[in-house]
Amino acid sequence: MRYFKLFLLAFAIIAINYSCQKIAQDTTPPPPENEEISMRNLNVPDGFDWSTMADYEFYLSGGSGGTVLITSEDESVVYHKGTYIEDNGSYKVDLRLPSTVNSVKINSSLVDLSSSTIDHNFSTKAGEINYSLYFDGVDDSVDLGDITQLNSVSAFTIEGWAYQTLNTADEFIFTKQAVMPNEIGLYTNVAGAMIINFEDAKAAWDNYSATINSQTWFHWAIVFDGSQGTDETKLKLYINGNTTPITLAYTGTSVPTTSPNMAGSTVYLSQPGGGWDFTGYMDEIRVWSTARSSTEINAN
Repeated sequence: MRYFKLFLLAFAIIAINYSCQKIAQDTTPPPPENEEISMRNLNVPDGFDWSTMADYEFYLSGGSGGTVLITSEDESVVYHKGTYIEDNGSYKVDLRLPSTVNSVKINSSLVDLSSSTIDHNFSTKAGEINYSLYFDGVDDSVDLGDITQLNSVSAFTIEGWAYQTLNTADEFIFTKQAVMPNEIGLYTNVAGAMIINFEDAKAAWDNYSATINSQTWFHWAIVFDGSQGTDETKLKLYINGNTTPITLAYTGTSVPTTSPNMAGSTVYLSQPGGGWDFTGYMDEIRVWSTARSSTEINAN
C-alpha cells in the first residue's frame, strides 16, 4: 500500500510537471502563417545580377530607302521604327532593351544579341502605309502632354515628317505655349514662309514654299543649343537631312540661352482652335534632350 501511494504521488508530480511544461509551451506565440517577405529578410544569392535593362548599339548597312523595324522575335513588340532615307552608309540605332531579351528581328530577320554592339547587313522594307496622322485643317490636333525636356533647358532637338496640303497657309506644325511670350512653335504662313517662334525671337525660312512643294513629304528638324554665341548657331533648321542648316532671317529679340519656362503647358501637333489648324499628314515626331548634329539627324 505504501508503494502504491508513492507510485500515485510520483505519477501526480510527473503529470503536474508535464502540464506546467505544456502551459509554458502554449504561451509562446506561433509563427505567422503568411509572413510578408521584405528586403530585410530577402536572401539574395551572391553574384545576383540586379540589372533589368541592357544598352545596345545597332549599326545597320546595305539598305536603301524604306522602313527599318526592330521588333521582338514574334514581332508583337516594336522596339524601333524609322525611315532609311537613302543608301548613305550605316543606320545607327541606340536601344535599351530588357535584359531577358536575347534576340530581336530586324525587318523580320532574326539577330542574336551576342554583344552590346550589333553590326548587321539588312534590307529595308517598303514604307508602311496608313501609319501617319491625318489633320483635316478644321479641328484636328494631337495632345502630347507637357514634354518637360523643353522647359527651361539649354539644348533640345525636335524633328518629324510633314506633308502639307497647301504650303501657303497659316498653319502650325507644332506649338508649346504658356503665358506669352513663353512659346516654342513651328508654323507656315500665307506668304509661303516657315517660321520658328522662340519666346520673343523669330527665325523665318522665307523660301519654304519655293523649295518644298505642296503635297510632298519632307523631314524637318529644329536644333537649339543655348551655349553657342550667335542666333545662327543657337537656333537651326535642317530640312531633308541636309548637312548644312537652312539660312534663316532672325527678327525680334536675340535667341535666349535657355528655352522659356513652359512647365505645365502642352505640346500640340497642329493647334487646337485659333484658325491655324494644320491640313495634311505628320509622322515620326521626335524630341531629344540634346542638340543633335546634322550627321546624327541624317543617320537616325
